[in-house]
Amino acid sequence: MFAKTILSAVALTFVLGAALVPSAKKLDNNNLLEWQTRKLNWSDFQGRPAYYSSNAALTSYQIGFTYDYKGGNEITFIVKCQFIKSESWAKRVAKTDYILNHEQKHFDLAEVYARKLRKKLSQADFRGMKLREIDRIIDRMYDDNWRALTKAQDDYDGDSEHGIDRTEQRRWDAIIKTELEKLDRYGSPRVKAAK
Repeated sequence: MFAKTILSAVALTFVLGAALVPSAKKLDNNNLLEWQTRKLNWSDFQGRPAYYSSNAALTSYQIGFTYDYKGGNEITFIVKCQFIKSESWAKRVAKTDYILNHEQKHFDLAEVYARKLRKKLSQADFRGMKLREIDRIIDRMYDDNWRALTKAQDDYDGDSEHGIDRTEQRRWDAIIKTELEKLDRYGSPRVKAAK
């Protein structure tokens, strides 16, 4: 089994907005909440709030994958979108349903891109390739997907003014919901590709 580096992003929600900052860490599974498990609630935000900060809340998530090739003509991929509890926090002033929805949509948008990656991987044809070549192609797919996710997160925050513009927030809520529905076939973390 081959494990790839997991990238994570942190969504900082200010009293009036959010931003994303990448980071990379190895985390234990008790600290992670898989997207498929349930919606976020404020008890998931277990990190210590930075009271000196103007941020009202911080959401951290990661998308990672592993793949397994045991010979034959198939590669199995597991792509997970996970919320990082210990790195996510909220000040009391932020704990509103509206801000939680904005944070949930950052996490949902990450799941959209996890599904897009699953789709790309499942449609890839790796027949006749050596594992080293496959690894390079997968790395490029992952990096391209991560860049697209980062741009989508920036667009979401820019258009909604970090959730301040309620009309734009509702528009993005609908966009993200539609994208999740369109990619419903790729909602399971496990996909297979031809080798």
